[in-house]
Amino acid sequence: MIAKYPSTPECRYIDVAQARRALGVLTELAREAGPDSTLALILQLARCEIASLLESEEAAARTATRVAA
Repeated sequence: MIAKYPSTPECRYIDVAQARRALGVLTELAREAGPDSTLALILQLARCEIASLLESEEAAARTATRVAA
């Protein structure tokens, strides 16, 4: 999904702290499931999606900070 409006500290699409926690939890669950399991693959895909959202949100926040300065 592409954001139509730039992210500001008041308007976030995701909660950064929750996204970071979810990354850690998904990593641990995938490790527990084992490297060759289908479940680990699904968990890693979910982790990649959240990491991508987090990266986009952080980049938008940096851009908003630079524009405001």
